[in-house]
Amino acid sequence: MTGTPYKLDHEDPFGGKGKTPWISFRGENIADSEFILHFLMKKFGAILKMNYYNEEQLAVATAVRTMMDERTVWGMIMERFVLGSAENMLQVFNMPAIMRIIAKRVILGRAKSQGIGGHAPEDIVSIISKDLVTVSKILGHKRYILGDEPCIEDAGIFGQLSQYYWGLPNNPYEKLLNGECKNLREYCFRMREQFWPDWK
Repeated sequence: MTGTPYKLDHEDPFGGKGKTPWISFRGENIADSEFILHFLMKKFGAILKMNYYNEEQLAVATAVRTMMDERTVWGMIMERFVLGSAENMLQVFNMPAIMRIIAKRVILGRAKSQGIGGHAPEDIVSIISKDLVTVSKILGHKRYILGDEPCIEDAGIFGQLSQYYWGLPNNPYEKLLNGECKNLREYCFRMREQFWPDWK
C-alpha cells in the first residue's frame, strides 16, 4: 500500500509465534498485524504516515480492525478448521487427514479459551454476521473504511475480509456478504485491484 519493497516467503507461512502474518526485517522477526504495523511505523514512519484523517477518525478505523482481529477472525477460523467440511478446507490447504484432526482439536481448544468456541454453530454465525454488518455500516458508500483515501488500518481490515471471500469456500456468510453487505465485497475487490494487481 505504501510502496515499501518486500519479498514474499513461501517457505514458512507461520512465524515463531505460530501466527500469520509475520515479517522478518534484517533478521528480526515480528508476528501479528498490530505489532507489525507499529514496527513499520517506527522504522518507516515518513513512508507509512497517511495524513488524510484526524485522530478521532483513525480511532474508529483502529476499533474496526481490532474487532476483526480479535473476534471476527474466529468466524473464519472456526468455519475453516472446526465447523466446515474437509472438502472445503482442502480447497484452501492441502493438509493430510491426521493434520486436519490435530488442527481441529488445537483450534477448538483455543476457541473455547477465547470464548467463541463455547457457543453453538448457529450462535457463532449470528455473532460474526453482526460484526460483518457493523463493518458494512461503517464503510457505507465510502471507498475505504474512512473515506476516499486508504488508512493503515485498511490493510488489516482487508486482510480479514479477504479470507471470507477467497479463503473460505462455501461459508455460511456468503449470502450476507453478497447481499446486505455487498459493499464489503466491492471494498475487497477495490483493495485487491489497487494494491495487488498481480493477485493470483
